[in-house]
Amino acid sequence: MLKQPDEIPLFPLETVLFPKMVIPLHIFEERYKEMIGRCLKDRERFGICLIETGTEAGPPAIPHTVGTTAEIMSHQYLDEGRINLTATGRERFRIAEIVREQPYITASVEWLPGPAGRGSRIQNLAGEVKELFKSYMALLLLLTSGWTHDLDGPEDPLETAYYVAARMTTLAFPERQELLKENSLEELLRQEIVLLHRDTARLRNIATLTRRGH
Repeated sequence: MLKQPDEIPLFPLETVLFPKMVIPLHIFEERYKEMIGRCLKDRERFGICLIETGTEAGPPAIPHTVGTTAEIMSHQYLDEGRINLTATGRERFRIAEIVREQPYITASVEWLPGPAGRGSRIQNLAGEVKELFKSYMALLLLLTSGWTHDLDGPEDPLETAYYVAARMTTLAFPERQELLKENSLEELLRQEIVLLHRDTARLRNIATLTRRGH
């Protein structure tokens, strides 16, 4: 069984990881090669947080306080100790305190439960999110000449919310971070409905201008 300590290594990135979503990573900095090597050896998870101030490379960045643990599912060692890996988001957490910054950030964390909510209202909201997401993706794929084999997504309302949040590529990272922080499932779904209406309208306007040759 994987260990679940209250102190975890952190990987600040310019992205947001949601629970049960998959993320590919290329590890090339010495500090993170060391961190991932330890996680692999000890079968530990690490935390991914959106960068609030700073950059992925260079001095330690200041992360947002809410992040998601990542469980390494597969990895491949490359030349010079670089690592390609695939990880899956697991638990949300809030940083309580930065314990150290070198060679990589380690923090004590508080574990956050999944956003709470159940019943017919939640099911109806999740259904609305799924239908709006299909319209959104249809326009996005039309504009980008993209393709996907799965627009239905999961059945569980919370998984639906995270599935949609992770795939709305038009969302700014701070907007995704706000969705990750939300502790009410009803509010999370309602926020996504607003964002889907907004971004679908924007994509529709772009599609209209494209057809007109502007």
